[in-house]
Amino acid sequence: RKCIDSILNQSLNDIEIILVNDGSNDNSLTICQQYAKKDNRISIINKENGGVSSARNAGLDKAIGEYVGFVDADDWIDRDMYANMYNRAIETNSDVCMCNYIINKHGKNEKISITLKNDVYNNDEIVHIVIPEMLSGPTLNDTRTIKGSVWRMIVSRKLIEMNEVRFPERILYMEDLIFSIQSLINARSLCIDRNYNYHYCVRDDSATHIYHTDILVNNLLVHNMIQDMLGEHIKNDPVIAQRISITM
Repeated sequence: RKCIDSILNQSLNDIEIILVNDGSNDNSLTICQQYAKKDNRISIINKENGGVSSARNAGLDKAIGEYVGFVDADDWIDRDMYANMYNRAIETNSDVCMCNYIINKHGKNEKISITLKNDVYNNDEIVHIVIPEMLSGPTLNDTRTIKGSVWRMIVSRKLIEMNEVRFPERILYMEDLIFSIQSLINARSLCIDRNYNYHYCVRDDSATHIYHTDILVNNLLVHNMIQDMLGEHIKNDPVIAQRISITM
């Protein structure tokens, strides 16, 4: 409920809210239906469980907005998040906008800031500056500076549809990194919103924080997909090639 309330209370009122119930076995569908009765901006997709990629793709297939954003059900967003990011994207004629966020873990908040120096990047700069920073730090001892999570971005729906950008359903995690890179490669420009708009709640039992026996196979698939997406850029830019290797 906190997640949905934070979206309904956005200062940007002209939004479409798609709630995807991905085969839940609790009372999530009932909660969605209660909210849909109160606000006609809400529509519900009720489907069999297919995982996060399947759920997000179902939402993308239904979306009609100018830009698309994603919010995970256990997180919440600031009141001005989409107003801030939409206005920034329009002002800079950008296909993608990315913001800062706050991690909430065990009741403690930590602000995570984008370390990129500029506020706007063209396509060439995205490929050779932004994406390498998203893949990894320059060495194994450095943490990556840009998280490839889609929840801290809005992306032009026209870009998504023209380039058939979707979440890969054959991988179990890091699917948002693939979506982010595919979107950024095709973006005319990226703009940065320095506000801390998104509140990311860490749970110890979440899919990204538990051990998976097939993690090596999954990461190899992700590695190969990134290589295929970046194509000739790998041959011409040793930095990109190095960062892809570090992700493994």
